[in-house]
Amino acid sequence: MPVFAYTARELSGKLVNGTLEATSEREVAGVLADRSLFPVTVKEQVNPSQGIFGGQKKVKGQTMAVFYSQLASLLRAGVPMIRSLNVLAEQSSDAALKDVVAQIRVKVEDGEPIGDSMARFPKIFSEMACNMVRAGTEGGFLEESLRSLSRFTERSEDLRSRIVGAIAYPAFLVGMGTLQLVAMLV
Repeated sequence: MPVFAYTARELSGKLVNGTLEATSEREVAGVLADRSLFPVTVKEQVNPSQGIFGGQKKVKGQTMAVFYSQLASLLRAGVPMIRSLNVLAEQSSDAALKDVVAQIRVKVEDGEPIGDSMARFPKIFSEMACNMVRAGTEGGFLEESLRSLSRFTERSEDLRSRIVGAIAYPAFLVGMGTLQLVAMLV
C-alpha cells in the first residue's frame, strides 16, 4: 500500500508533518479531516516498486505475458475490472507488479481509464501495451487486445532469449581468444 507524506494545519494554525499509509490521496485527506487537520500538501513517497534511485523496477516479460493473459481471462469470465485487478494484485508473486497493480486498481476506482493508469508506469508497461489497452477499452474489445498483447509479449521474450543464446557462444569464443592472445604476448 502506498505511503503518503503530508503537511497539514491544526485548528490553531500550527503546521504538522507526517506520513500515512493509504490507498489514495483522497483517503489521506479523509483521515486528516477525522483528526481535525487541514491538508496543505499530500505527496506519495517512493514505494517498493521503485528502485534505489526512484526509478521503477523492471518486471520480466514472461510475468507480464501471464498478467495480460490472466486479466483477459478474468474479464472474459465476466469478473468486473476492479475485482480482476484486486485478484491479480493479491496473487502476483512479483512484488513490483503486485504494488503497481494495486495502484492501478485505486486509479481505476477513482474513474481513470485503465490504459491511462498503466501509462503512469512506463518501465513496466510499454507504450504499445498502453495504447493497445486504450484502443481495446474504447472499441469494446479489451479482452482480445489483452490476449494479443500476451501472445506478442511471449513471442518477443522468446525471440530475445534466442538472440541472447545465439550471441553467447561467439562472445565466449572471442573473449577466450583475446585472453589467449594477451597471455601469449605477455
